[in-house]
Order: sequence, then C-alpha cells, then structure tokens
Amino acid sequence: MSAGLFWQSLWDAMDAQPEEWIETTESMYWNMLEALPPRAMRHKAFLVGEALRHNENGETVYSCFKQKNDGYFARNLTLAQFQTEA
Repeated sequence: MSAGLFWQSLWDAMDAQPEEWIETTESMYWNMLEALPPRAMRHKAFLVGEALRHNENGETVYSCFKQKNDGYFARNLTLAQFQTEA
C-alpha cells in the first residue's frame, strides 16, 4: 500500500467515525507532529498546526493526534474539544 493510500485511509476513518479515536501508527504521529508547529499541545496530544476545515458552527477543526499507553490515535477536534477531550 502506498503512503498516500495509507494516509487517506486514516483521514477517511476519522471523517466516518467523528466521535471515535482512530488507531494510527507511531510514524504517522511523529510525521504530523514534525510537519508544522502544533496549534496546541497537552500531555502527549497535539492539534496539527494547519486547520482542516470549519464545522457547522463555524468553529475551526484540526486533526488531533495523541499517544496513550496502548498506542497512537487520531481524531478531528476543535480547540475547545481538544482542551477537554485530548
């Protein structure tokens, strides 16, 4: 599987299951952390520095990646959601 398809599978899963943390890889976590300065960070979680889109309420949505004891996960969140859920 090409890297592009691998990434696209992650983005598709995050859009299809917006309330779920989608398992990803350590490599994808670090690639996103090192791509741009994060928008926000706390603990072992961060919002990617570039916004993904705006939601129906006009809030900016970012891709969020986090490391937990059992692996690496991703989900799309607003800044307010990140502050309470990441």
